[in-house]
Amino acid sequence: MASWDTNIPTTPTQNNAPAQGEAWDSWGSPTAPATPAKKKRGKKKLLKRALIALVPIALIGTYFGVIVPPAKSLPEAAKGTSTFVPYMTALHDFDTNGLNAVIEQSWVAREYDYLNGNEARTNAVRAILATVTYQLPETGQFTWTGQPHRNPFTWKPTTAPSTLNNGENVDFKFVDYTAVTLDKTGVKDALAKAKLTSISDVEFSRKVTDAFANYVAANAANLPTTTVSRPPVMDCTGTGLGSSCRLSSGEDVYMDDTLFASDSFRKLQDTFSELAVDALDPEHATATTRDDSDEAKTTRKYADSYYTEPNWIGAHALTSAGQDGSLPDTSTLPRVGDGTFNAPAGLNTPVVVKTTDGTDIPIEVTLSAFLTGPDAFRAMSQKSAQNRGFVESSEVQYAFYTFKVRNLGTETITLTPDDTLVDATRNPYTRTGTVYGLTNSITLAPGESGTLESWTSSTRLSELYLIWGASYDRATNPIWFRVLAGNPSSGK
Repeated sequence: MASWDTNIPTTPTQNNAPAQGEAWDSWGSPTAPATPAKKKRGKKKLLKRALIALVPIALIGTYFGVIVPPAKSLPEAAKGTSTFVPYMTALHDFDTNGLNAVIEQSWVAREYDYLNGNEARTNAVRAILATVTYQLPETGQFTWTGQPHRNPFTWKPTTAPSTLNNGENVDFKFVDYTAVTLDKTGVKDALAKAKLTSISDVEFSRKVTDAFANYVAANAANLPTTTVSRPPVMDCTGTGLGSSCRLSSGEDVYMDDTLFASDSFRKLQDTFSELAVDALDPEHATATTRDDSDEAKTTRKYADSYYTEPNWIGAHALTSAGQDGSLPDTSTLPRVGDGTFNAPAGLNTPVVVKTTDGTDIPIEVTLSAFLTGPDAFRAMSQKSAQNRGFVESSEVQYAFYTFKVRNLGTETITLTPDDTLVDATRNPYTRTGTVYGLTNSITLAPGESGTLESWTSSTRLSELYLIWGASYDRATNPIWFRVLAGNPSSGK
């Protein structure tokens, strides 16, 4: 077409027509619309506000996370209190399983064996242990950096109950034996409950011990206490937040010795025993006074037979002493059983019987040592060179044992061993042979004690029972001992 045709445009038509209000660029495309100034200012304000809001958050985070970080706590298993608290709880409740769970073979737990099922004595021990309480100290807390933790608002150091990882003192409260006041009326009531009515009772020592226990139990709610501040004995590794502590067996020793073997505890028992003597023998016509030549017991007024049994309590103190002589020292072992077939008497367990020579004098018999195997051969060989003919390879099995006997009567007596082996129906088993050099006869004045030695042999030793009472008739019960077939732990 001719360019001069005014009806024909001189520029090419576009494929798309701009929308109303839309502009075209130089290439024939629509241009982007301009952003209004008002919208740009709004976005800047939002960004500014966000930045302003983040500043205090950052400052707060820095303050609480760096300047005053939170306190850091030890793992529960690493805390000294993780074993201390359960032990003290078990101690207070006389929970032997709980005590042994913390301290293997706890001495305090072993006191239960020394009580031998005696209800009065068990109640007394429970009363004593129930006085034991403690108060943990408040100690400063630390941050993850090891620095003292502070209250973020007051800037004061923060505290919490101690974990006992740093040797802190604990306030212990327990019975104060020096402050116990013995009431004479209460002593008489305790004696009556123990059925101790005479100064001449052949079992005075045993019964006065029961009476003392009765007195303690009866006054459980009024036992005076004292407070001692000391660090419990701990086994620890590391320091500070890297430490790990566990209650030591030394703490168990401290508790057992303090509660059941202290001088103040023994003094209290002696005072009670003397009040008992005064109540039963007000004219002092019968009670034997102490021998003035005995310098070791100058504080005692009367003979030892008028005082509580020395070995009824105090497991650690009793068994930690050294032993002398060729035979093991069993005198401090806990008493077990009462000498009946169903409850045979263990080592160091006295049983009162009567002589069978027509005098019927009461005597106290205690199996003080019992050896078998190589130990028996060794002991018998030391008694006489004539005994060296015994050989360990023999089919015959041997046992060597000793009895401590005490004259509880008012006349002098001569005693010989009255032991034998029997089966469960009490049929005797006769031993053969001779062991030389044994002490098989002793003469005892009233109140005196001595040791008899004896032995036995059998091809089936472990299947038989040892009794005292070979001369007893069928109507008289012998003393059955917790050895050989009479020992439940033997599996026989």
